[in-house]
Amino acid sequence: MAVVLAKTGCRVTEALTITQEDLLLDEGFIRLTNRKGGKTTVVPIDPETVQMIQRLQFIDRNTSQFLFASSRTRNQLTRERIRRKVREAATQTGVMEKGETRFHKKFTPHTFRTVFTTQMRNQRMPDHILQYIRGDSESETMDIYTRIDRTQAQQEYLKAIQTLEL
Repeated sequence: MAVVLAKTGCRVTEALTITQEDLLLDEGFIRLTNRKGGKTTVVPIDPETVQMIQRLQFIDRNTSQFLFASSRTRNQLTRERIRRKVREAATQTGVMEKGETRFHKKFTPHTFRTVFTTQMRNQRMPDHILQYIRGDSESETMDIYTRIDRTQAQQEYLKAIQTLEL
């Protein structure tokens, strides 16, 4: 889950609804169907993300339709469970102090979105490509005037994304 959040900038609710059918791994894309405003977007992913998803599929071999499902119940994971696990990991690794509540000091699943956006902008990804990948609701207005080519979005993404060296 953390890799998908970090590498796509998607919202946790969007990641939780990724199904096996949404994985276009051979093409280097994931379809996000639960975006704000009811939109569906096909976003690029890099080879490292593809590899991590394939590892998850191999290890988990779950029978759930969802990519991220409980290993015990096979049901879709919840936002709260992901939020709790991200905070626990951030505390264990020293990224955040236990019990931190100050906005600028706490680490949540949404922090991945902020970091992704900052990284992509620092890598000078064109704003209209970034808005497309992020699935921002205000991009609907821009989409009327700008058509995003999936292949162009993928090329810009692959130039800008950095490896996590997992």
